[in-house]
Amino acid sequence: MGGVGQVGGVREGRGDVGYYQYGHFVMGVYHYPFATLFGLLLPMWSLALYNLMIYFQGNDLSMRISNSVFIDLSLLDYIPTIRSQLPDTPNLLLVEVLLYSLAATFHLTMIDSYLVYQDSSYQMDWRTNNLFLISLAVTLLTVFIVLLLSLLHKCCWEKDYL
Repeated sequence: MGGVGQVGGVREGRGDVGYYQYGHFVMGVYHYPFATLFGLLLPMWSLALYNLMIYFQGNDLSMRISNSVFIDLSLLDYIPTIRSQLPDTPNLLLVEVLLYSLAATFHLTMIDSYLVYQDSSYQMDWRTNNLFLISLAVTLLTVFIVLLLSLLHKCCWEKDYL
C-alpha cells in the first residue's frame, strides 16, 4: 500500500492516514476480580483465624510455638502465590501489606506464649488479654479493608474497565 506519492501510509499533501494503519484490540484487565480476591484472601484469613485459636490452646509452650511457627511460615510462603495471581509490579501491594500485618499478629501470639507458659493455672480470658485483642483488631481490620475495597470496586471502579 506504500506506492508512489505515499510516505509511511500518509498521502503527500492530504494528511489523511490509510485505513490499514488502524488496529482494534480488546483486552480485559480482570474479568472476575472477586474470584481472584477471595481466592487469595480466604486462605489468609483462615490462617489468621487459626492464629487466634492458639490463644485458647493452653500454656504448653512447645505446642504453641510449633503451631505459631507453622502458621506463620504458611502465611509468608503464600506471598509467591499472591504475586503469581496479580499483574507484575515492583511496588509493594496492599495485599502484601495486609499479609505482613497478619504475620505481625503471629509474633504477638509468640510473646503471649512466653508470658503464660509457666502459669499452671492459666485460663484464657479474651476480654483481659491485650495481645489477643490487638490480634483480633488487626484481623478484623484486614477483613474490613478488603470488604470495603470490594464494595468500592463493585460500585465505582468496575464500570471503568468493563
